[in-house]
Amino acid sequence: MKRFLTLFALLIGLTSCMGPQLWRPEPPIVRDYDSDAFTSVTLHQAARLAHKHRWYLDDAWISYDEAGIVHRIRLQYRTQNILELQEARAMLVDLVEEYLETLNANPLAQMNLEEGFSADNLLIYVDFQTYWGLYGDPLYIGWMVLEDGLVYYYDFDVKNRNVDYWYSRIESYNKSKEVVRIERESEESYKNSLPPTPKSKFDHQI
Repeated sequence: MKRFLTLFALLIGLTSCMGPQLWRPEPPIVRDYDSDAFTSVTLHQAARLAHKHRWYLDDAWISYDEAGIVHRIRLQYRTQNILELQEARAMLVDLVEEYLETLNANPLAQMNLEEGFSADNLLIYVDFQTYWGLYGDPLYIGWMVLEDGLVYYYDFDVKNRNVDYWYSRIESYNKSKEVVRIERESEESYKNSLPPTPKSKFDHQI
């Protein structure tokens, strides 16, 4: 009887086995968003950044619910610019503020944004790919991320597989924005404190 039960269980197990199955992951996109407003805002800014600052948009995603309300936008940029922390911070703040302003100025985009949509709803990656940062001076910014209202700045050592440490700085986006504002005010104040540039007898500045 015990042998019979063992054989019966084995037969059941064999009949329930299946041959090799091809695993198909769920597609990352269920459907394209049916509004061109977000595409327009994103690509217009991307074109300006590419021509003026050599920041190139590699990818862009939006997260939205069944009603079409957008909760999060992800932008992924790359550049070969060599930037220190101060310059990278200023560039990020300008990008975010311009993007939010343009979104809210576009009626079709604005009406589909989550209420209170802000920098906290943006996910931005910037990959700095210059060879000088990789093989020359690794203390320049190599990777920058804005996520959940926090900004992460990493130097180029983060890309070096031979080291297990790197310099990084983490601060809130509001702090980054505040620092940029005060730095620019200080620079303007200093310029205004300088004596006027002397002019020549031909009324041209020297």
